[in-house]
Amino acid sequence: MYYINKKIKVLIIQRIFSIYRKPIFELLNKIYELKLLHASNKSGIKQTDAHYAEKVWKVHYLNGETSIILGGLKNMWTYNPDIIIHELNPGILSMYVWFIYSKLSKKKIILWTQGIKIGSSPKNNQLKNRIKIWIMNHSDAILLYSESGRNYYSRFINTEKIFVANNALDSNYLIELREKFRKLDRTNIKKEIKWKSTYNLLYIGRLEKRKLPLILLDIFNSVQNKMSDYGISLHIVGSGPMLQEMQYYIRKKKIKNVIFHGAIYEDINKYKFIYISDLFVMPGSMGLAVNESIALGCPIMTLNPYYFNIVHGPEVESIINYKTGFLAKSVSECVDQIVAYLKDRNLQNKMRKYSFDFFSKELTINKMLDGFVNAINYVSKF
Repeated sequence: MYYINKKIKVLIIQRIFSIYRKPIFELLNKIYELKLLHASNKSGIKQTDAHYAEKVWKVHYLNGETSIILGGLKNMWTYNPDIIIHELNPGILSMYVWFIYSKLSKKKIILWTQGIKIGSSPKNNQLKNRIKIWIMNHSDAILLYSESGRNYYSRFINTEKIFVANNALDSNYLIELREKFRKLDRTNIKKEIKWKSTYNLLYIGRLEKRKLPLILLDIFNSVQNKMSDYGISLHIVGSGPMLQEMQYYIRKKKIKNVIFHGAIYEDINKYKFIYISDLFVMPGSMGLAVNESIALGCPIMTLNPYYFNIVHGPEVESIINYKTGFLAKSVSECVDQIVAYLKDRNLQNKMRKYSFDFFSKELTINKMLDGFVNAINYVSKF
């Protein structure tokens, strides 16, 4: 239970109001008097609105996605928040105005950022990292996505004011959906959507270079060659600039049993695919797909970023070898692990169960809420 304090006015400023953020904002709105300022963009991320949200203008000053100035600065006078939670990105120039305002008006400011991506090095952009560290040091509190982010920034910033709000989806909905699917039974769902193979590997995401879709096809082709006596299919959900190249590659390499489903916009259908799949395989960059797969008991196979030139989101920390998935050190190891996993029904059952339990304990929306509430309580003390 959380202490409801509607006297505390919390203002959150984000580039966009993505639909997967709505559950955490709804919970915060029940505890505090919440106002959300946001713009929008034309990315593939679903966006939404709410009664506590207000859309503002934005201006791009460079080509980068985050090189923007957000409107809504007049709201600092009309809303008069007690606490400002601002997305931390050095490219958002309006962030510095809010930061200065918080200092002049003695408002509390919490900076909310992903922290560091898994496999990236802050040294790759030293100026940007120095700016982040400076502004973090002068903010009242920091909200990060992961423990690795806290461990890194604790070297430069007072650990006491760093809080972790693990990136989470609507866990209550996913747990309810999982139970519904369990009652329907995986075999019946497979029949419903006409999946006929004994084993099914799944890829959901944009078909773009950073996801390494051609390596995905190579992995599947090798798995198929090693399991020629088994019925196995690769299901690809998504669209993107590499679709035609992938189709040409399949013809060239004569890879069989690859099924393109296109983009699926209905979550219920996407989640059915995840639930009945044996393994979620995405060699390249991963994010919230990790949470979705673990929630529905589908272990994940990806490449270890420290052995490849790829960058994962902080969510990949939840991939635990032989428990929630696999972080392969090479493509050949990836192939061998998939083959061994598919041939070991006992391991499959253990990993599915562990994934269910791990999600229900570690990746809930309430755990994310704890991070926000703890940060707000901390800055409210002084």
